[in-house]
Amino acid sequence: MLRTFQSLKEIPDFMSDFRLTYHLGGLYYLNSDKDLKAYNDLLQEALDIAASSGIEDVSIHPPFIGEDISLRDLSREYFKEIIKEWLLKYKNEGIGLSLETHVSAEYFIFNGLEDYAEHSWHVCLSALMLKDYADEKINIDKVIKMLLIHDLGEIDS
Repeated sequence: MLRTFQSLKEIPDFMSDFRLTYHLGGLYYLNSDKDLKAYNDLLQEALDIAASSGIEDVSIHPPFIGEDISLRDLSREYFKEIIKEWLLKYKNEGIGLSLETHVSAEYFIFNGLEDYAEHSWHVCLSALMLKDYADEKINIDKVIKMLLIHDLGEIDS
């Protein structure tokens, strides 16, 4: 079983050979000024964590829309406003800001099968590179199979 780290300070030294990404997971709405402030606060917190921990990249999901498609344009405008400001802040700190694109239709960015294939290739390659660093023996065939199918449901969402 892979070990879960409870703190960035627990990450083993050998991991510094890899490019570390802080993933800002979860669902974020951007339909109001209150949502905008909350998202800005999350991006500031992620930047602070990355800068103090030697992390080179922060990845984020686009805003969550849910079933109310009428909010898509409003969410997109808020998101454009945020990205303009935060890309420069992250760049000035030498930290990348990545947008997750392998998400379902409740988000507004997804480019179909090509994105799925690229994402699958990256996660499978990562598993192959990291398997020898697990605390226990890894069944890499099973891991690769799981990684190849884990986003299949999102292709046509």
